[in-house]
Formats: sequence, C-alpha cells, structure tokens
Amino acid sequence: MYNISFALLSILLGTLVFFGTLSHKALRIASLIVGILSILAFTFLYLKPGSLEIVKLGVFAMSFNLTEVSQFFLWIIIASFVLSLFSLLHEERSAFFYLYYFLAFGFAALTVMANDLLTLYMNFELMSLSVFAILLLGVRGNTKEIAFKYMIYSLVGAYFYLGGLFLKFRYSGNIGFGPIVGASTLTQIGIFVLLALPFLVKIATMPFHNWAPDAYYSASDSFTVFFSAGLSKVGVYGLAILILKTFTELFKNNIYLPEVIAWIGGITALLGGIYAFMSDDAKKLLAYSSISQLGYVLVGLGLFTPYSFSAGIFHSVAHFVFEGVLFVTVAAVIHRVGTSDLRKMGGLIKKMPISFIGLLFGIIAGSGIPPTVGFPGKWLLYEAIIMKGDLFLVSLIFFASITAFLYSYKLVHSIFLGKLHKEHRNVKEAPLGYVIATILFLVPLIVFGVFPGVLFEKIYAFTKPVFNHDAFFTLDSLKTQIGFAKMTVAGITLVSMFVISFILYLVFGRSYKAKQEDNYTAGEWVDEDFASHYAQEFYGFMRKAFGKLLDLSAEKFWNGVLSIFKAVAEITRRIYTGDVRDYALYLLFFLIVLVFLVGGRL
Repeated sequence: MYNISFALLSILLGTLVFFGTLSHKALRIASLIVGILSILAFTFLYLKPGSLEIVKLGVFAMSFNLTEVSQFFLWIIIASFVLSLFSLLHEERSAFFYLYYFLAFGFAALTVMANDLLTLYMNFELMSLSVFAILLLGVRGNTKEIAFKYMIYSLVGAYFYLGGLFLKFRYSGNIGFGPIVGASTLTQIGIFVLLALPFLVKIATMPFHNWAPDAYYSASDSFTVFFSAGLSKVGVYGLAILILKTFTELFKNNIYLPEVIAWIGGITALLGGIYAFMSDDAKKLLAYSSISQLGYVLVGLGLFTPYSFSAGIFHSVAHFVFEGVLFVTVAAVIHRVGTSDLRKMGGLIKKMPISFIGLLFGIIAGSGIPPTVGFPGKWLLYEAIIMKGDLFLVSLIFFASITAFLYSYKLVHSIFLGKLHKEHRNVKEAPLGYVIATILFLVPLIVFGVFPGVLFEKIYAFTKPVFNHDAFFTLDSLKTQIGFAKMTVAGITLVSMFVISFILYLVFGRSYKAKQEDNYTAGEWVDEDFASHYAQEFYGFMRKAFGKLLDLSAEKFWNGVLSIFKAVAEITRRIYTGDVRDYALYLLFFLIVLVFLVGGRL
C-alpha cells in the first residue's frame, strides 16, 4: 500500500481539514501542512516503480502500479499542488473548497498510478467531480452555469470512454493497458478515439475547449494555478499511456492517425494563441495560452517519433512551470488590484517588481526563448517535424509561435508597463506566499532550460522500450540528425547580450530619465487624470483581420449540434405518445409497407 498511501493520506487529511478547523487562517495553514505531508509520504514511504497494489472496495477492485511514466507525471501533479497552496494562504475560502481541493489532488494522483483502464476511469471521473464542486464555489461569473458546462463536457467524454472500454474488453478480454488483438485497423482507430476523448477534453483540445476559458476565469485564483499546471497533465498522461501501451502498433503502422492528431494539436496551438491575444481578461488570456501550449504537446505525442514524443512530454513539464508562474503572478496582481480586466491595470512594474520579474520570465519561457525551460522541447519538436518532412505543419507551428509573442507582450504591457492608474498608487508587492511560489517556479524554469538532460533522462527511461532509440541528449545539449543545440552556450550568449545592452544603456542612455507621469500627446502635456495607458482595444486592428475566423467559435458549433439533438428528441417524443391507438396505427402502417415490399406475397 506504500505507493498509493500518500494520495490516500492527502484525501484523509483534506477531510480532517474540512471537519477539524474553524477559522480561515487555520484552514490555510492546515492546507499547507497537509501538502507538505503528502510530499514527505511520497518521498519516504519506499516508493518503488513496478510494485503492484490492489485495493478492494466491495465488489470493485482498483489496481495501481507506479511505473516510470506514472512517477514522472506524479511529480508534476505534486509539485503544482504544493506550489499552488502558497498562493492559497492569502485567500479566504470555505471548508468545502479545501475538501474538494484535496480530493482533486488525491484522485489525480491515483489516476496516474492506475494499472488498468477501469481504475483510471474511476479516479479520473472522481477528480472531475471534485473540480466540478470547486467550480460551483467559483468567485466570478455565473458559477453554476460554468460548472455545469465543464461537467457536461466531462460526462460526454466519460460516456465515450465507457464505450471504448467495452470494445476493448470485447476484443482483448481484459481491461488492462495491453494491446488490442484481433480487431481491424478501423476498429482500433475507433476504440482509440473513444478512449482518448475525455483526455482531449481535459487538455481543452479544440473543438472541445470552450469550457476552459470560463472555468479558469471563474475559479479561485489559487486553484487555477493547480488547474492549469497540474490537473491538465492528467489529460496528457492519459493520452501518453494509451499511445505507449495500448495503441503502439496502431501508431507505428498507420500513417494517417498520427498526422491527424498532430494537425489537431497544431490547429489548437494556432487558434488558442489567436484567441489569447484577443482576450481582455488576464485569466482568460492565460486560459487560451494554456490551451495553445498544450497544442504543442499534442503535436509531439501525435507524430509518434522518438524526438517528437520526447519533445511533447518535455513540453508538458515546461507548460507546468511557465503556466504555473504566470498564473501565480496574475493571481498576485488580482489580489492587489481587485480585478482581472487588463484594461484596468497598467504601470505596476515599480509597485510589484518581483511579480513583474516572475511574469517576464514566464512569458519568455512560453515564447520558447533560451535559456528557459520553454526552449528545449519546442526546438526538438521543430526538428522532429522537419525530419518527418511535414513543412505545412511546421509552418502552422511557426505561426502559432508568433501568436505566443503577441499575447505575451499584451499581458506584460497591460499589467506592468505604461501609466499607473491613480487608484493603484498605494498598491504593494504581492504577499509572501505569492512571492515564494514565484521564486520556486523560477528555479526549474531556468535549471531545466539550461540542463534539459535531467528531464530527458527520465523521459528516455519509458520511451526507449517503445521506440528502441539511442539517447540524443547530454546534460546541457540536444542532438538530432539535422541539428545541435547547446543550452549553456545559448544561455550565456543571450545573457551576455542583455548585460552588454544594459551597460550601453547606463553609459550612453539619455541624461533625463522620464517618469511614468511624464506623458505627452501631440505635444501637449497630459493631465494625470487622463487615462493614457494603451490597453483599450489592444490589437483592435487584428479583430478586423481575424474577424471571420473568430466568429467560427466552437460554442456556435456545439449549439448547432445541440439544436439537431433537440429536433430529433422532439420528433421521437411526438412518435412515442403513449397512446395505444397511435401504436395500433403504426402497426397497421408497418404491415402495409411489409405487404408492399414482398409484392403482396405473404
């Protein structure tokens, strides 16, 4: 029981937090202690990959096994959970919120340790139910409507998964992760689609994404850190484990399925980026940013080459790091200014310098610039796509990277640059919990960017048995058949350029240093009450360029599908009236048609 004890301990202690504390301060402190205890339990309770455990609950039995891949994702979930707790120290939430928070973490951990498809399904859905409860306790918008939208998407994915699970059992005679034997290629593709759908929903792949922006906007600011950085990785894990264990031969032998999945990921990356820089709300912008970055992960997993798959897994770690620090810093800003509307921010760079540095490094990593964690995975992904010869896909990914720059600039400019609003003159730096979380996120952001081999060695442990490939990395470098990247050299070069530029600025800079309030328009001095910060209609000209594309929303598509189902349901309701006379008429009509079909010969 050692391997799952820390997850069960988290659920138990979370329940004790719910029943055993009264004040908000005690709740916050207890939650941090529980998080630390969870890590200690995981670290010191003799966790060994490969040890099978079975938990029997009446007639049900759940099987767990800590493998290299599950252990890899487990660390992401634990780290994101604990780091999110530091920001939670400064939010007042109900005891129910803490209960569901810990339940979501515990069931997420159990999901990635599941040893069969049914155990995975049960814990995955319990995690989704916990998130649903947290969204009901949201802080913005119509929380009930947003929570039910999330739950509807989750339930649809769950029903599809059950259908795939039934077919998997039908052809394989078991519900394990093993391959499907005796089914045609088309049948296997169908089963994969059914089983993969809930995980595609969880990572908000288009067109299953439109629950995410509202959910991220509505949820507690501290929870969105864990929501994006941690819980989304459960979806990545689900896809990865299906591809690595159940559908390996299908992906090796079929050229169309990997290409289709990769293109879905590429389109998600591009459209997510476009919607991000069109957003005027900080949390919705980050939600679309998260969707876009997970699109890169899907491209890597879908292409199914040793380079692309490794790049996709690596970028999922990068996503945890830079999206985590972005959500923490934005949560800190919201905590201080009281709004997530980018148009009501600006000029906070001197008021919140640590938060500015955290957000700056976050957007640098999200843009894939060395020496941050965002560079190695994207570089390797580009190499993999080029080696596969898919120039159209690499062009799509390139344009998606441009959108990352656009929304990153909008985020940092709207919050920290420009003129300070007069109502924010007394704003102070983020509270200690946010600062600690920011600093802790920045450590892996730099370390894994300069020394990516630390992560690639872990990834290599579970990709080598599948791809049978040689190691393409050292501690600080990556090498493929067409390229080579030395992260320390790239990092030193960029840092040196920055230092030289800064020295030149100090030596040859302007003698007069303008203040934030020294603003002029058409040669006229601007009154301090005049709102001159450029945040309103940011990229407004882009709306004209992408107007028709933005009108093609997934919500309109699903509303159309819903209308069709309503029409079919209405027709069915009118047919099944419950009146015996109507059924007698249907029977008579059927007999007439039958006579007509057999030519009158009965």
